[in-house]
Amino acid sequence: MYLLARTLTCSSPQCVQDQGAKDARNIMRALAVRRHNPRIPIFVEVLTPEAKNQFLLIPNCVSICVTELTMVRAARERERERARVSH
Repeated sequence: MYLLARTLTCSSPQCVQDQGAKDARNIMRALAVRRHNPRIPIFVEVLTPEAKNQFLLIPNCVSICVTELTMVRAARERERERARVSH
């Protein structure tokens, strides 16, 4: 089962609070699915990196933070660019 967050591009304090609320709702959804069927794999899109740890307590659940993946990808691209310039 895939639980996706509804995302909007926004950086205001209100949007950041909304992201935390959306993550909290996804945690509750994942717990409800887990209670209904303990064997089904759950994949959850998380908006804030801090929320990933909360999903570790749910068995057979994988949380993916798109923001975190984007930051890692950008850092790797910067490293590749530095390596190209230094050679």
